[in-house]
Amino acid sequence: MKNRIAAIAIAALALSSGCTDAQYERTFSINNKHRIDFYSGGVKVATWVSTGTPRSVADEDGWMFVDNKTGRLITVTGDVVIETLPDDYSGGA
Repeated sequence: MKNRIAAIAIAALALSSGCTDAQYERTFSINNKHRIDFYSGGVKVATWVSTGTPRSVADEDGWMFVDNKTGRLITVTGDVVIETLPDDYSGGA
C-alpha cells in the first residue's frame, strides 16, 4: 500500500512539473499589464502598455488590447514584442 501511494505521488509530481515557465506565465498573467512594442524595418516605432493580456485576433496575425493610457482598443499586425509587466507596475509606456 505504501509503495502504491508513493508511486501515485511520484507520478502526480512528474505530471505537474510538465508545465513550462512560459505556460505558467501565460496562464497566470491574464490580468497583468503588458508592454507591447511595435517594430517596422527592425526599428521600434510605437510602444503601448495594455490594461490586461493582449489577445490574438481571430483569422488574422495581429494582436488586440486596450491601451492603458487612452482606454482605446488597439489592434496591431506585424512585428510585435509583448512583455508581461510586474503586478506592481505603475509607469508609462
